[in-house]
Amino acid sequence: MSRVAIVKFGGAAVTNKTKKWCLEKDLLRNCCKSLAGALSSGYLANAVIVHGAGSFGHFEAKEYAIGKTVPSNKSELLHLLGGVRETRKAVKALNDAVVEGCIEHEIAAARSDVVVSPSVPLHSQYEEAVKMTQAGLVPVMHGEVVSTFAENRYKILSGDIIIEELCEVLAPAFPTAVHECFFISNVPGIFTKPPEEEGAELIKEVVVSKFENDGAKMKGMSDEEIKKRIRSIELWNGTKMEGAEQLSLGGSGGTDVTGGILSKFGSAINIAAMGIPVLISDSKHPVLTTIAADAPAYSYTKFSVL
Repeated sequence: MSRVAIVKFGGAAVTNKTKKWCLEKDLLRNCCKSLAGALSSGYLANAVIVHGAGSFGHFEAKEYAIGKTVPSNKSELLHLLGGVRETRKAVKALNDAVVEGCIEHEIAAARSDVVVSPSVPLHSQYEEAVKMTQAGLVPVMHGEVVSTFAENRYKILSGDIIIEELCEVLAPAFPTAVHECFFISNVPGIFTKPPEEEGAELIKEVVVSKFENDGAKMKGMSDEEIKKRIRSIELWNGTKMEGAEQLSLGGSGGTDVTGGILSKFGSAINIAAMGIPVLISDSKHPVLTTIAADAPAYSYTKFSVL
């Protein structure tokens, strides 16, 4: 049976988030090589890449306060619009690097954009990416600065939200395929607390209950409601936990305006609740490499449905 995967190249996985416009070329090559192997071996039939901004965009978005209400003062408005341009330019530069890295590894990759509009149905917003995937191309997408004039502001549409929405539209587009989602980060998975803290343990698997309603309602759930969906947690040290009360996930290292690890955790739970397994691993040893080769995997965190 064919497999279709959404693969997230996290911003921290391919850039140094503490330095502006700093690409980690070796780690990007690892990510591209991992996906190329999965495609060439036949493990994956189709894939979509969504990459984070990392140090290409987060600095600009923070500097120009992207997300605040559009100011009425003309000079402040021009300053904000300049920030929108600078943020978009930065993320596009990283997108170009990711596409080039993929092509170097013989992945038929090409940029794809989201059409964001409340008046456009969700499947139409991602129509380009779906059609590209069906044609055998690998769309490369990223988070973006989008205008929401109904709210009188610009905001960041994060890559994690794009992945959740892609999961909703790709499943019906490939109804007979097995769907999977891979998050490649700078850490080997999700820890019970920030990994630099004493006593932090790597989570092996999070089992969640299946979500029966539509995705729009799911994305509106609070953090506490999302945590209630967790049925069990197993650590790599063999410990098993019921629920998420003992977790203290913390934030994201470096500059991040999209929620960091908390966002990844919530997105992974949401996606798993759709019935799509999620695996999170680091860019030094992407788990996709070992799964595709049917080899023993390095550490990772898996999210699956009950």
